[in-house]
Amino acid sequence: MGTTKNMMTKIATGLLLAGASSGVAFAEDWDWSLTPYAWLPAVGTDIHLDVPPIDTGETRQFSAIRPKLGFTIPLHLEAQGDEWGLLSDLLYLPVSGNRHGEFLNTDTSLDAGIFELAAVWSPGEVRHEGFEVIGGLRYLWASVDFKLVPTNPALPSGKVSVDTDYPDFMLGARYTAKLSDRWALTLRGDGSWGSTDGTYGADAVFTYATSNGAWVLGYRYLKVKFSDNDRSFDMKMYGPEFGYTFKF
Repeated sequence: MGTTKNMMTKIATGLLLAGASSGVAFAEDWDWSLTPYAWLPAVGTDIHLDVPPIDTGETRQFSAIRPKLGFTIPLHLEAQGDEWGLLSDLLYLPVSGNRHGEFLNTDTSLDAGIFELAAVWSPGEVRHEGFEVIGGLRYLWASVDFKLVPTNPALPSGKVSVDTDYPDFMLGARYTAKLSDRWALTLRGDGSWGSTDGTYGADAVFTYATSNGAWVLGYRYLKVKFSDNDRSFDMKMYGPEFGYTFKF
């Protein structure tokens, strides 16, 4: 699995950088932009186990909320023509955290990555404004280690580990409203299905145009649900995002 993740990360990064460097050769009249951004989400994970690692005699749900976020710089690449465009997004989230309960403590370590590659249909007359439809692929990989440690040291501890990847088909839409000469608001919603049990995202972003690009400030929500044999996982990420869009 580690090899697959490394390979996908290299391919995704290569596509982003290659697209940025060869955009003119691909479509001379398209608008291209590259956005390095930071997303600072709170992360909630719910794990449902039919056979818990600690014998409780019933199905249990364990949770870990607001873990610590490791270093990550997501990248968003986009190209837009008069009617059609392309977008790609690469996001890597290393997170860890713990939760202390009255009878049980949990320690969660999660490495998750998301790569999106999609076509954009823009039926409006003006680029970067109005309603657009997004359709393509979303690839998600996740490595989860979930430790359960009873507060009573006489009781045994347990561990749940998952290391897998999930390709999905993605469909969504977005709407961009011009608020002034410099300000704009973009709203996006999407979902993806296939290997996961459903992934849903929403995004609200303000942009402030400059001479060479635009400042980006918004809020993002993403919910992922996937299952593995007798275990199912729900993960929610939500929080502010900010960055700068370089246009060329």
